[in-house]
Amino acid sequence: MQRTGNTTSGDQYYTLYGQTLVSSESLDHHLQISDLTKAPQLRYCVDSENTPPNRDRSWIKLFVSTYLVDDDTPLVSLWKSKQGYHYQLATVASYIITEASITCFPHPNSDNETLYAALIGPVMAIWLELNDFNAFHASAICNDQSCYAFAARSGGGKSSLLGSFLHNTQCQLVTDDLLPVFSCGSRYSVHGGHGAIRLHEQQITKLLKIDPSSIPRSSVTEKIMVPIQQLVANRLTGTAPLKRIYLLERSPEPSIPISITRLHGREALIGLLRNQYSINIIEKLGKLPERMKLLARLAKDIPVCRLIYPSGYEHLPNTVSHIMRDFSKSY
Repeated sequence: MQRTGNTTSGDQYYTLYGQTLVSSESLDHHLQISDLTKAPQLRYCVDSENTPPNRDRSWIKLFVSTYLVDDDTPLVSLWKSKQGYHYQLATVASYIITEASITCFPHPNSDNETLYAALIGPVMAIWLELNDFNAFHASAICNDQSCYAFAARSGGGKSSLLGSFLHNTQCQLVTDDLLPVFSCGSRYSVHGGHGAIRLHEQQITKLLKIDPSSIPRSSVTEKIMVPIQQLVANRLTGTAPLKRIYLLERSPEPSIPISITRLHGREALIGLLRNQYSINIIEKLGKLPERMKLLARLAKDIPVCRLIYPSGYEHLPNTVSHIMRDFSKSY
């Protein structure tokens, strides 16, 4: 699927995770348009006319995936040069990422949805880490002006649980899959992210009760980006305090009881560390010791809970009700 024309007549300003992003590419479909008077923290540019810089001996290798695509190219690689950080996502695009900009050199066959999914996922995660923001592999909702996060590895049930929350409650969407947490002393806050959740076609039909055929989709990833307009839900457009983090453990045993247990000390710290979005990149950037200190403080200040629940769409409404009751508890 080829890219379609998606540029604007000039720069457009958006808000993403509390940051102002300026782009000549139209991102209106998912992002909140920002106040034009705000100075941008990030400029995003898609360069379809030029090729990415060629790697030379001065480049420093930070990370190269052992998984190879058809032509023996690593699926993911990250290098450092004087220009910035070079992130290469095979069959999608190459990127130059600095503290103030992201330049995308798309693969000829990349479509708009694929490039957008990469931007608000792994590419944005690298930019957040360069700017010392703590990025979790988590989805989140806002209830009664407080944020509740659901952390898990890929395939761990974050998006399906989020979809059930948005379909069955009045909670607001904060973000799906990538959650930056901002700290100030013993207080932690989150900002509204992109206005969509990523679901498989069957999940869209089962959870949201809508027809997925009309939703634009990536030609590379299996999941479909469902925009907030089709969720019949609201989104967090400002800031909310982080009140609780749930570490998801979805059990294949249908009769297992739903349980929520607060974790303490080392157990809570390890759980938070395992659910950092880009732990390999954090380590390669030399930020791991400082991140460990921040996570240790967070584990003391914010309840970190293990949530065990049965797998299956039919169990999600009851799981959501159980979690909603837990919101009112004080730990």
